[in-house]
Amino acid sequence: NNGLLKASSYHHHIAKRNGYWRVFQTNALKIGDIFWQITDGEIPITSIEVDEVNTYTIFKLDVEPNDTFFANGILTHNAKAPCDPCEPGGECFDPGNPECME
Repeated sequence: NNGLLKASSYHHHIAKRNGYWRVFQTNALKIGDIFWQITDGEIPITSIEVDEVNTYTIFKLDVEPNDTFFANGILTHNAKAPCDPCEPGGECFDPGNPECME
């Protein structure tokens, strides 16, 4: 969203898609998904930019008990394990994901 939030491709975020709040990796977010902003509530994702030029330092935060925190006012997640959208019952489970269809 025009530089509002910067994250690695595999960082986990809480976003709403098709009426459901779920956890998505950055590289799975889409324009039209919705973030929760601490001051304005639901805000749609209006732009996604990939920066392949600059180098950034990434810090792992331990934010117990739920591994959620606000980054620049946007609710996000600090998952400890890889997120698998095809794992039933997992935090990122997405039964509509074409990669999970057999």
